Amino acid sequence: MGTIITRLPYVSADAAALSPLDITDAEIALYNSGMVSAWYRAADGWDESAGLTDRMGSTTRLAPVTVAPTRTDMAAYNGKPALVYGAEGASSGDMRAAGKLPTNSSFTIALVGRHGPSDNANLVGNDNDAGLTVISQSSLGAFTFLIGGTTVQTNTGTVSSYYRPYAGGPSLVLASWDNDAKSSSFRIQRGEYERISTTGFGAVVNTEGTLHVGAAGTASSGRVGGGDIAEIMILPVALHATAHADLRATIEDYLGTRYGIAAP
Repeated sequence: MGTIITRLPYVSADAAALSPLDITDAEIALYNSGMVSAWYRAADGWDESAGLTDRMGSTTRLAPVTVAPTRTDMAAYNGKPALVYGAEGASSGDMRAAGKLPTNSSFTIALVGRHGPSDNANLVGNDNDAGLTVISQSSLGAFTFLIGGTTVQTNTGTVSSYYRPYAGGPSLVLASWDNDAKSSSFRIQRGEYERISTTGFGAVVNTEGTLHVGAAGTASSGRVGGGDIAEIMILPVALHATAHADLRATIEDYLGTRYGIAAP
């Protein structure tokens, strides 16, 4: 049985002076939706050696492989904590959680983060392994989404105002894949940029279940290099499907409100 989260009124005079839990209605709705399979947030359950706890209750942590990032409260994230990645080496900051990416099926990765200053970076994945799902951000702030070595979405080459360089702050990114329709979508900054692609991906499928987050890959494109990530969620559905429009709106409302990213 899934966990049900709700707010209860104070029933004891002794409880009246206690601070309420910092949880929004959108957050409660996401917990109770049954549609979030993994949820890691820099503000919760951080241990430098063990990594982040899964907010959905599993025992699988998003754990550092070699050098852990540093957790820091940041003005760019509306005063909330983010994990700041170093640039000591290609594996510096690489974090992994086994079994958290859906395989041979649809999925969405929702994240709030950014590359380092003047740096190409893989926010998710590792371009040393063509079998992995990758979300990368270029030094100009453009994004690319790859599955199994195939580019299924990118806003590279579009109007430069859609790019998000480091100085512009973090991005709220929804990268989704519909395995039945073989279609993909990028939705950035709550719809400031959105693209859905529906052709040319007949052979594409995600076969790797391990979630890789932060500075993993080649020296030219893997190191986050001072970039930061505050939150990442995995859902076993494609949020660009019409049936999930309400869920997508709830996720964007929660993440946008928490990190100060306004709707366009």
